[in-house]
Amino acid sequence: EYYESISGVFREPYIKSPLLCISSEHDPVIAHEGLNRQNILDNPNIFQVVVKSGGHVEYSHGWANTNWAVEAGLKYLEWRLSHPPSVQQ
Repeated sequence: EYYESISGVFREPYIKSPLLCISSEHDPVIAHEGLNRQNILDNPNIFQVVVKSGGHVEYSHGWANTNWAVEAGLKYLEWRLSHPPSVQQ
């Protein structure tokens, strides 16, 4: 009951705003198998990215330790602002 009340998996069908989700197949906190693939595919507002490696929120690369997920999120936001979704009721 607790899991169902806090999990985003059960809310995926109701997402009405554009949402970028970045996750890892090897996330030590949130199991990749817990994603509901069909809910994600059925909802045009969800853009899901799954990478092979990376930590729970650590998607660093290079010696400079830059975070590519932040860069990807900013590019997605820029694209989304220049391509607003159609209004859904």
